[in-house]
Amino acid sequence: MKKFYVFVMAIVCFAATQEVKAQCNGVKGPNLLGAKGTFSTPFITVSTTAANCTNNANHTYSPANNIGNALTGCTSGTGSMLPCSDYVYSSDNNGLKPEGRYSIVKNIGDANGGNCLHGSFRGKDHTGDGGYFMAVNGAPNNTVSPTFYKIKTIPVCIGATYEFSAWVLNMLPAGNSSANPGSEPNISFKVNGSVIGTSGAIAYNTTATWVKVGGSFVATTSTVDLEVVNATAVASGNDLGLDDISINLCGSSIAVSPATITGTNNQTFCEGADLSVK
Repeated sequence: MKKFYVFVMAIVCFAATQEVKAQCNGVKGPNLLGAKGTFSTPFITVSTTAANCTNNANHTYSPANNIGNALTGCTSGTGSMLPCSDYVYSSDNNGLKPEGRYSIVKNIGDANGGNCLHGSFRGKDHTGDGGYFMAVNGAPNNTVSPTFYKIKTIPVCIGATYEFSAWVLNMLPAGNSSANPGSEPNISFKVNGSVIGTSGAIAYNTTATWVKVGGSFVATTSTVDLEVVNATAVASGNDLGLDDISINLCGSSIAVSPATITGTNNQTFCEGADLSVK
């Protein structure tokens, strides 16, 4: 057996092609959050308690299985790496009318009308895999906890550079009486409590438009806690969708083909780690 030493800042993923990669310089490694960041199966399952009008299949904006389960990671203990929210989950008729509420939904409204969660909102899943996104009625960040989404204890490599990003949607169409200048959604990204990036105002549009925002950081600990938080104190407006929340490694590419790798898929190796091949 030969032993090779890996001296790159990389997460090494074993694949059937025997190619291991971690990418940088404009390209990235895989999303470490997976379905927990894209709001997709198997992490998101269909809600069995949603109001009939939210998913009755009578309209394009209320398709069958339209509502997903709540994010319950806050009660799952430390080290669970499960997302949660400080906002209140709702799947009821008019459930997103109060501020400080969120839902997990495939389609909340389109050119044909609005879902009964909130008739004025527009938008659908960004990922394109038939999954869900997080729909939020933002409350002023000085009256309600500003944390829309958080996930703890993500394994990372000390000294490696990562990108933390998300796709954001202003769900309130331009022309709505509440779509006033200065009331647009505005979010920040936090890593271990420190802000690494802020979106700025997400503009009102006549059609639902997803915008990618984020920032980068160098890991100084072996695990990180991630948060997407409200950065505005405005009540009216500030209605947003979140999808494809991602943390991606920036690193180097190494190829070991045609060698056979000993190990399991998706193992993590950091700088200076031993990688055995045979």
